Amino acid sequence: MTAPQPWIIGIDLRPRSDGAVRFGAWLHAQAPEHVKLLGMHVLEHDDDRHLHCREQTQGITEETLERAGVRAAFARVEVVAADRPEIALESLQRAEEARGLIIGRRATTDSDAIIRLGSVARRVLRRLVAPTFVVPPELAAEKIGAGPIVVAITPDEASVGAVKFASRLAQELGRSLVYLTVVSTSVDHVPMERLDAVLAERVAQKMRGAGAVIHAWLLNLGARERVIVRRGDALTQILAGAAELSAPFVVTGSRQLSAVDRMFGLSVASYLAANAALPVLVVPSDAVA
Repeated sequence: MTAPQPWIIGIDLRPRSDGAVRFGAWLHAQAPEHVKLLGMHVLEHDDDRHLHCREQTQGITEETLERAGVRAAFARVEVVAADRPEIALESLQRAEEARGLIIGRRATTDSDAIIRLGSVARRVLRRLVAPTFVVPPELAAEKIGAGPIVVAITPDEASVGAVKFASRLAQELGRSLVYLTVVSTSVDHVPMERLDAVLAERVAQKMRGAGAVIHAWLLNLGARERVIVRRGDALTQILAGAAELSAPFVVTGSRQLSAVDRMFGLSVASYLAANAALPVLVVPSDAVA
């Protein structure tokens, strides 16, 4: 059997990566023959003035993993010096031909912080050179859902990589898949039971039509798993659907918004990564399964 492609986990000596290292260890425990973990802490120049040497930082990084109880899950842990942490992570990902990255985010799920993703996480998602998990800092392994993996999709190129990558990951982890798509209607704020019969039927027809389109699109990709169609705000409904299904994590594609587009708001993928109570895997459209 060939050696598994590793996942690169960005280790921050602050608590923001605690959830990421726990989640990586959980992945390894689910499928040790498929999941190999490489940890990296990037020593920036500002840090270097305080910690003095890479060897000292290496010891602190190892102790961070020991305190989290996950050191044994890591095949290797290294410390590198770099001006840009995201570039160092991406360089290791290419050198190791790793499957992707696992990083933490800045804000806890219940925080009211305006800035929820750290600067490194924002840059990693903007560049998105490989599939990337973003994990809330407070995530505990025992809180990871026992349900199916939820793949939030739209029937277009942005979701192709997510569908293919999630399919292989689900097989390796022994989990089922559920595809979730969200339909926007003119009465999203009104419960179905409050609509009159004619309007309710129009909404139902729109949802059935969306479901048929999604089914046909997925069949073309060779995917035959369950599809759920919800109506309302996409971000709210994806998070609600994942919670109801007790998903271990959510998978989504990325539209790779331009700088101009980002001025008018976060992408769905970035919003999910910044706010979800569970890990979010953002997958480039051209990702190889």
